[in-house]
Amino acid sequence: MVMMLMMSVIGIAAKTKVANKSFKGDYSRTTNTFVYIKDNLVFPNKTLNYTVKDSTGLLDRIYDFIGQKYGVTDEDIVNLDVNGVVSKDGVLTIQKINNYRIPEYKLHPELGYTAPSSSDVAPVTAPQEDSLDNSNLNNDTGSFFNQETGN
Repeated sequence: MVMMLMMSVIGIAAKTKVANKSFKGDYSRTTNTFVYIKDNLVFPNKTLNYTVKDSTGLLDRIYDFIGQKYGVTDEDIVNLDVNGVVSKDGVLTIQKINNYRIPEYKLHPELGYTAPSSSDVAPVTAPQEDSLDNSNLNNDTGSFFNQETGN
């Protein structure tokens, strides 16, 4: 009886265990959105958007500091490396901020970096067909092979 009770307690504890996970992505303060690209080995990568809840209070202090020192505004996107938990309704609760990266155009304006605009980003298109002309592959002139060596 005691053994069954112990097994049920262990089973319930294992189900309610929530693990911290590391996330690296882009955060926008105006929309309070964290964009995370999930790296899949076999399937295409998946882009996930989470609403952020900062349980540390450190995110506001980071934005205040980089705003005063580098001129980063709420509209700028900051790259974050955080540990946290994602709830079923898509809320990322940040429990630790490991690192952050200021946008290059704010960090080094003297080098001529400019803010990216929507026209700077090339649209993603389907791969184009190979334009190799296959009409000369089977003729006897050897146009497919190296003319000098015949190979």
